[in-house]
Amino acid sequence: MEFESFLGKIVKIETERHDLPLFGRLLHETEEFLKIEKRNGLIVVVRKDQVRSIAATYRQPEGA
Repeated sequence: MEFESFLGKIVKIETERHDLPLFGRLLHETEEFLKIEKRNGLIVVVRKDQVRSIAATYRQPEGA
């Protein structure tokens, strides 16, 4: 899968339809979607074809 190296890491995702980036832990990747857990515990699902860019954040918690 394309985003395998980011699984379990805190990432910044920029998407086509939103001006502000999404920050959270990448939990799961399927053929079409990415599942992200935000800091407040909210789970967000993003379509992979809407992802403009993804990057691991500079500071990662222990074990990430």
